[in-house]
Amino acid sequence: YTTTTATMTAAPALPNGVSYDSVTSTHHSEPNHAYHRYVDNPLPHVLPEGENATPLEVIGSTASDKLVIIMVGLPATGKTHIAKRICRFLSFFHDIPSQIFNVGDYRRQLCGAQMPADFYSPDNPEGVAARKIACDAALADLVDYICQDGVRVAALDATNSTFERRQHILQTLNDKQGRGIKKM
Repeated sequence: YTTTTATMTAAPALPNGVSYDSVTSTHHSEPNHAYHRYVDNPLPHVLPEGENATPLEVIGSTASDKLVIIMVGLPATGKTHIAKRICRFLSFFHDIPSQIFNVGDYRRQLCGAQMPADFYSPDNPEGVAARKIACDAALADLVDYICQDGVRVAALDATNSTFERRQHILQTLNDKQGRGIKKM
């Protein structure tokens, strides 16, 4: 409700399914001047357990599904942002362990943070080799993580702009296909 000095007017309508009982009250600095605001703060989703639980097979999954999300795109196009959002959503709402493997972090650990522009040139064999080592290190950690027991999601965050790099990643993951790894 909003108040004026003499009259009280009705508050705006809330979305369907929301009542004023679920609305929080906040007090203004003036005494007895209260207004309500709608708060949309969902609680984490906990998977049901026990006799009444929906089996994972019914919803298209199994208790050992593993998903690897391979990000592809030019630098600064939102790959890291999207990977973080996906992992945060899965962890918070579905309680599914998820982790991001950023190849840039591995490259910075191996080669340093400040590299000259020619390091990234496809014509620089030393730079190509160093970037491949960083990708392989991230991929090895990703495979170790995803092979742990239970449902897991991993995101490989890198440009992965060349066909050869994507094929290398897929081949490495296909070697582990017997462990139920799905790729996206």
